[in-house]
Amino acid sequence: MNPQIHTLIITGAIDIRNFNVFPTALVDLNNRLEQYLYSIKYAIQNYKSIKNIIFCDNTDYKYDYSNLFELAKVGNKNIEIFSFQGDYTSIERYGKGYGEGEIIEYILNNSKLIHTDTCFYKLTGRLIITNFDSLVIKNLPENLFVLQPPQKVRSARNYIETFFYRVNIDLYKKELMHVYKTVSDKDEFFMEHAFYKALKDCKDIKTFHKYPIVIGQSGTTGVRYDLSKFRIFEENIYFKLGIHNLHKTKFQEYILSFLQFILSVQQKIVVFKLK
Repeated sequence: MNPQIHTLIITGAIDIRNFNVFPTALVDLNNRLEQYLYSIKYAIQNYKSIKNIIFCDNTDYKYDYSNLFELAKVGNKNIEIFSFQGDYTSIERYGKGYGEGEIIEYILNNSKLIHTDTCFYKLTGRLIITNFDSLVIKNLPENLFVLQPPQKVRSARNYIETFFYRVNIDLYKKELMHVYKTVSDKDEFFMEHAFYKALKDCKDIKTFHKYPIVIGQSGTTGVRYDLSKFRIFEENIYFKLGIHNLHKTKFQEYILSFLQFILSVQQKIVVFKLK
């Protein structure tokens, strides 16, 4: 395991009852708060490779986090918790990605812990990664993102997952710090698309060596992230084959083309059955 200090940012929007954030399925305050607290507590108790945890809420929700600070002290971890009022006029207009970008910019401008490391992990609040420590290996690249190519997910275009990644702080400041200002959820240009557009020409981008197993509930759709053992096995194969790499070898491009062919055959079969 990498001996360096590892820092985790957990982003949050606790109290959105008075805002019309498109699209958001989960708005109940108590449910959201409970899930955020569980995510932070889980990180403190289970992510052994993480030394610093930074949680930031952009709804300026007042809450006594004393028990989490005590838990962090017992677990020999450093923790910072921030809460500020985000620009919800813009968030309502452009989408949740705008708010998340504001949160990370706020952390980079106000956190002391963030500058004890050269990079950070980012995890969307209310989610947990059950195999987090197994993703932190020796000689770990600083910039790790999960690309989702259209051939795999039937998307119209490439995008980079933003619920979990690892990034060098200097790279983030240079390429990603302000991309949230370009998102427009209503026009289906999400933060994931903005990340891909900003990073597509960066050469030092890698992906994780295995699938980050995520558990939690999507705030957008309300759907649970929990995957079956077969899906996790399938995803790990994709990671081994390099499907989620931003830059691919010719062999990996061939695998993607083959995958696209399989998906097109499946779609034709579905259409034929419907007829």
